[in-house]
Amino acid sequence: MNRLLKNNKGFTLIEIVITIAIFSIIIVPLYSLFITAAKANNISANKLNATIIAQSYMEELKAIDTIEYEDKIYTYDMFIDDQKSGDGLLIKNVKFDGNTYEVYLHVEETEYKFDDADEGNSNNCRLYKINIKVKEKDKGDVLQEINGYKSFIK
Repeated sequence: MNRLLKNNKGFTLIEIVITIAIFSIIIVPLYSLFITAAKANNISANKLNATIIAQSYMEELKAIDTIEYEDKIYTYDMFIDDQKSGDGLLIKNVKFDGNTYEVYLHVEETEYKFDDADEGNSNNCRLYKINIKVKEKDKGDVLQEINGYKSFIK
């Protein structure tokens, strides 16, 4: 035991400098990897939030027969005539998970016919294509865009 305490050998200054240099060569790329992963995680979180918002509005629109916009109630026919831009109407600003998102709605009408094989009757059905775009407020890039359909039998 006395022998270990009398051992004066230690690290030289050169050994310490080389160790720090090797350590920094390893740490710098790992640090940039963590920064890149954090940015990718933030982008993924925004896209996930936009997907959740878009899906919830799509399900809501499929379940109702009218659309509420600016304190007015529209039927789907009325809403089609009132659309203004290529993105559709900005129907809501949604605060979700610390960010603000803009929800745009665009509705197109298509009409199709189907034959009732048992009755021989031809029925008309209105089919509305619903397009929802979600953007992060003040950034302008579309984070999520989904399409769905709503049908009404005349």
